[in-house]
Amino acid sequence: MIANLMWSDFMKLRRSYGIYYFLFSLVVGLGLFFYLHIDYSLNNGYDLTQSWGIAFDSYYSYLLKLFVLFSITFIASMFINMDHHSNMWKLIFTTPINRWKYYVTRIIWVVILAQVLGLLSFTTIYLIGAYYDVHADISATFIFHYIWYPFLLAIPVIALQVILSMLFSNQSIALLIGISGIYLSAIFVEWGKVIPWGYWQGYLPPQPTIEMLHNSKLSYFAPTGWGILSLMLVIVLGIVALNRKDFN
Repeated sequence: MIANLMWSDFMKLRRSYGIYYFLFSLVVGLGLFFYLHIDYSLNNGYDLTQSWGIAFDSYYSYLLKLFVLFSITFIASMFINMDHHSNMWKLIFTTPINRWKYYVTRIIWVVILAQVLGLLSFTTIYLIGAYYDVHADISATFIFHYIWYPFLLAIPVIALQVILSMLFSNQSIALLIGISGIYLSAIFVEWGKVIPWGYWQGYLPPQPTIEMLHNSKLSYFAPTGWGILSLMLVIVLGIVALNRKDFN
């Protein structure tokens, strides 16, 4: 049954060009961010490795949190809003299919879209590195940890944003909560890593350094136990809230 729901969502997604344009604009924007930073540093006397270090440091300090969590928040909202916009929820929940199956399929789809964005972002930065011929000095492992890995780490956040987008027909509420989580994630770390934003913030790789650029054995993978616990907590609470929700 979940496979049938996945296929139904896929058919809707095929016509959702807005999501594709959004993903494309994010990847292009990230590529320009790195290219302009590196080009500026090279023109100001820094060598290539230093220029990459400056670009990654700026990305980590100013853009990483916004790029990953902002994109996830909007992807979830845009995907779920297709059902709100067409007033499909009341019709959907008159079927004998359990509500949790709709929730899980939408989590899976938003996870897929987020990982596609992570893969495209990683590929873009890797190709920029190939253009500057820096892969002898900068490992693909490093690029993976700082570009794609944060999207993998954000799966509990995705589950949370999906249920918020399903519960609120006014997507501005879900977006407001998601954006608030971006800026409060550092506080949530102190509350516990079982909170999705706290888990994401707490297990991000550390501030990048020039020495780390060369490390092909870099490994900052988060404990999967905390991630699974955080994800399951969100899913259970989401199913309870969804079953109590009256969709008019």
